[in-house]
Amino acid sequence: MDLKKNRHVFLRIGFALMTMVVITVSLQLAGYRIFAHSVNNDWFQYVLAVLPQYLIAMPIAGLIMRKTPAQTIAPKKLKTGQFMIVLMICFAIMYAGNFIGTLFNLIIQLLAQSKMTNLIQQVIAGSSIWSNLIFVALLAPVAEELFFRRLLIPKLLPFGEKPAVILSALAFGLIHGNLIQFFYAFGLGLAFGYIFVKTGKVIYTVILHMIINFIGSVISVLALQQNMISMIVSGPIMLAVVGMAIARIVLFFKNKKRIVMSGGLCDVPKGKNVVFFNTGMILFYVVSAALFALNTYTMFVQT
Repeated sequence: MDLKKNRHVFLRIGFALMTMVVITVSLQLAGYRIFAHSVNNDWFQYVLAVLPQYLIAMPIAGLIMRKTPAQTIAPKKLKTGQFMIVLMICFAIMYAGNFIGTLFNLIIQLLAQSKMTNLIQQVIAGSSIWSNLIFVALLAPVAEELFFRRLLIPKLLPFGEKPAVILSALAFGLIHGNLIQFFYAFGLGLAFGYIFVKTGKVIYTVILHMIINFIGSVISVLALQQNMISMIVSGPIMLAVVGMAIARIVLFFKNKKRIVMSGGLCDVPKGKNVVFFNTGMILFYVVSAALFALNTYTMFVQT
């Protein structure tokens, strides 16, 4: 395969991602304007937040990419012990990414000399357990893994596993639209992408994604809503999880040489930025930056 002759692949993918963001945000803003009286309802907020993206924007993006050939992956089984190690690493990535995102937000607040509201945390904490379970812990992992791993990565694999995993993770992080979620979403996207390219089974990443979201949107909310006895019981459990996660991330860095990315039919030469910097991807970055700015402004306004 000739890289120059296949530049259109990255342009089309970038354009598809940009279109997905534009459609999602446009429908969400229109929905908030039309149904302003229902904004305080948690079920309405989730329906407006996820359904335009999952039921309309993602299918349209998939149609734009339909002519891009996909490379199949030979399925491999992930052993239970391996799965548990990956899960602990994912926990570590989540905590580390959340810390970095929070730090960046603090810096922005100091520079702006104004306080921001964490709208994501506010929505999750103020929503019912059932709405969090359905939309965050179940629906989101299935839809996002099918798109970013099952659909996107095979279309990038002809150019090597490394660009496929990194680009899909970058898109996954940017699509969240805010700094609080970007860093841990990008990190988890790298982990999920690596698991997918090595096993060829999206079910593993769906389950990992579900567990992570379940802990963050259901268990954490339950801990906040229950009495002090429940918090005392759950506290040591969460500390144990964090401790195991830190131990696993240390082991990860010690054994990072064992992480090998295979090349593709058309390897991208070093120094060539055609994968990440082409017209389609640049448009996606510009739209994502606008979304980040809009959400950051909203967090200041809501304070």
